[in-house]
Amino acid sequence: MKDLIVYYSLEGNTEFVVDKIKAVTGADSLSLLPKKAYRDKGFAKFFWGGKSAVMAEKRKGC
Repeated sequence: MKDLIVYYSLEGNTEFVVDKIKAVTGADSLSLLPKKAYRDKGFAKFFWGGKSAVMAEKRKGC
C-alpha cells in the first residue's frame, strides 16, 4: 500500500517539508487548493486566517 500526504501550503513552507518527507518515504502527495484564494501578503493573511480559525468557519463546498 502506498502512503499519501495531503497538505495545504500558503507560502510554500509546508510544501518544502512535504517534499523532504516524500524523498525519505517514497509517499505520494496531494496539494489542497481552496476555491477562493486566501490573502497571502502583509498583515491581512494573519487576520483573515485567525478569524476563520477562531470563528470555526466552514468554506462553502467543503
